[in-house]
Amino acid sequence: MNSKDYSDIRVELNSNSIFLVKKNSYFILLAMMSLILILTLIFALSMGRYSINFSTIIKVLISKLIDINIDWSITEQQVIESVRMPRILVAGLCGASLALGGSALQGLFRNPLVGPQVIGVSSGAAFGGVIAILLMLPDFLYSYFCFFIWCNCFACCDDDC
Repeated sequence: MNSKDYSDIRVELNSNSIFLVKKNSYFILLAMMSLILILTLIFALSMGRYSINFSTIIKVLISKLIDINIDWSITEQQVIESVRMPRILVAGLCGASLALGGSALQGLFRNPLVGPQVIGVSSGAAFGGVIAILLMLPDFLYSYFCFFIWCNCFACCDDDC
């Protein structure tokens, strides 16, 4: 009789099917997605009007951790550190916050198709933006005003909506 060890396999039940998943497959998936994220970050740092080689980008990023010979121009370093890196990090944080908000709405309503229009989030933010423009507020106050108007629209929402 053959005895096989199935200790690294577990069963996941879905609504329509049963999945057999290896326990270490999540670690492999996380490692692959992290690698793709790092490669995308390096690729995004190289794209722009001022082209920079991948090797230069990696050297500039590593130079902050260890001491290496500087064989790139100060302009390349400034473009990477002061222009492209902040934009990429803000875009990543914005995408992560939108994903978190979307998954929170989907979990709250237990509906994978729910969107921000269901409870008026989009309309409240648009209304706040219009009011901020009409009041001619300074640019840095637009997002704050949109957020506070959205909070008021969300707080005034009944159970009937």
